[in-house]
Amino acid sequence: MAVYVIKESMKLFLPGFLFLLVITGFSERLQSQCNSSFSFTINQNAVSFSATDSASNLSHGWRFGDGALGYGIHTTHIYSSPGSYTVWHIVSDSLNTCRDSTAHLITINFTASCNANFYYRIDTFQYNYYTFIANPTINGGSVQSYSWKIDGVQASTSYMFITSLTPGTHQVCLEITTTAACTASSCQTVIANITGNCGWQASFTYSANPGNPKQISFSPSPGQSTMRYQWRFGDGYGSTVKNPVHTYAAGGNYNVRLAVYDSISRCLDTLWKTVQVYGVPADSCTASFTYALNAQGQATFTALSNQTITSQLWTIKTFWDSVYTVTLNSFNPTYTFTDTTYYQVCLKLTTNTGCIRTYCEGITVTSVSRMNAGNRVPSYPNPAGNYTRINIAMENAATISIAVYNLSGNIVYSTVRQGTTGDNLLIIPLDKFQKGQYFVDIQYNGNKKRSVFIKL
Repeated sequence: MAVYVIKESMKLFLPGFLFLLVITGFSERLQSQCNSSFSFTINQNAVSFSATDSASNLSHGWRFGDGALGYGIHTTHIYSSPGSYTVWHIVSDSLNTCRDSTAHLITINFTASCNANFYYRIDTFQYNYYTFIANPTINGGSVQSYSWKIDGVQASTSYMFITSLTPGTHQVCLEITTTAACTASSCQTVIANITGNCGWQASFTYSANPGNPKQISFSPSPGQSTMRYQWRFGDGYGSTVKNPVHTYAAGGNYNVRLAVYDSISRCLDTLWKTVQVYGVPADSCTASFTYALNAQGQATFTALSNQTITSQLWTIKTFWDSVYTVTLNSFNPTYTFTDTTYYQVCLKLTTNTGCIRTYCEGITVTSVSRMNAGNRVPSYPNPAGNYTRINIAMENAATISIAVYNLSGNIVYSTVRQGTTGDNLLIIPLDKFQKGQYFVDIQYNGNKKRSVFIKL
């Protein structure tokens, strides 16, 4: 039912139809042709709104009076509680030449209702462990609280919980309260009658595949048709097959659990047994390397493994230049670095058993003999105190990007400045730098210059 209508000029910010609706003073009116009037239909707590003007160039925003927002020519909103709400409809055209708004006061009358339904599941392989799950139906509001009781004793305040029940009859009750002040409760009788006193004892045997010792076949006892089985293989996997075949990723000792449930006598018995799985040589190779680095930047690498190495692939990368990648496929190679910086050296090896392993290590090169004179620029003073300078001569004006890295490859300082034709003096403040060696990457017009300095 409409009580009054208010027209108002307002500013509306609509990025991607997400409306920020701000209602300001009521004293002004834009001269516009936007029509913000609307109609609505109330059905219990669901209200359907429709704009009068459906022109394609108009954007429609809605504020429903309960803190919720909407958009579009037509929209429906469900109120959680009875009451009176002022609904605003805000219209703006795509050229931002007109804006207008209309408000209606609507009254929602309905009786909030709720039902505290719930259901449960039984894990027969966990000695009467039950999972209880709330499944309420509500009309108005949302569930504010849950309260579970087992045989009159508080058990949980969440919508779902897991518990074990001793053999016998139990009364499980759920009570809910909604934000619309509706309270409801329901109870169910749960009969827990699985016993652990069986007239038989669960056991199993296992055997390995001769061609693949990591593939294990399991056989349980007893094996009657009325039995159900649950396996846990000790590596995170399981099965409910009577005679499962499981392949382990690696050799070792695994604690395997078998649970056997008799659906006739409702008897359950479990067994834990350590299963020894033998791996293959290809599972157990190692990879590492040592290196010797001289003052001229020349490194000699030596691959190491506990098995005979049949192939080696070396990769050398630097953190500040994704293009710089060197690949070496020779045995125990020698490589001469051409710049002082932090490198990542990785070895990928294959052994005579078919085992493949990769090992990586970081190497810091602080001295080389064959610098690229056209690529390397000096820093001064070096070693430096509170600042260091670098001079860059440019043939054309361009943007200069500067990045300073520490020995771990992390950027500790970066800036961008506009360079001019001729000499450009770059000053790097070092007052916040820790003591140690740093590397400078300078880029402009597709050119790369590098420098290195030490902070005292």
